[in-house]
Amino acid sequence: MKKMYLLTIALILLIASGFLFFSRDTDAANAQFLSSYGIVINSKPVSFEEIAIPAEFDEMYSQYNMMQIECGLDLYPVRGKNAVRYTYEIMNMPDGDGKTVYANVICVRGKPVAGDVTCPSLDGFTKPLNFLSELQD
Repeated sequence: MKKMYLLTIALILLIASGFLFFSRDTDAANAQFLSSYGIVINSKPVSFEEIAIPAEFDEMYSQYNMMQIECGLDLYPVRGKNAVRYTYEIMNMPDGDGKTVYANVICVRGKPVAGDVTCPSLDGFTKPLNFLSELQD
């Protein structure tokens, strides 16, 4: 009984350390991806969640994909796939009026395929990833 308990603890620790190792790689890849758009983030995500990219786009997804195409990205090839959306706090947002602004990165199989800049306040917005670089020009 004691061996089973110790084996279970060891397995939990192994899984947790593997998750931490791979999530660190994902955060670094996402930070590099966002930096290509001039976005500097806090290194750890505020949140992450599994999402499903629909096989058929409704009007909302079609508009969101048009925003992706504006940045040189496209969700069309990953329709019907499962993904993870990571949300990071943007650290270099100019004149934020005290509002927190976030960058979302959508990853399929660990690879960034889409994203956006969003401010969730009442008068908030959702913009393409190149939004920040356009502000700085």
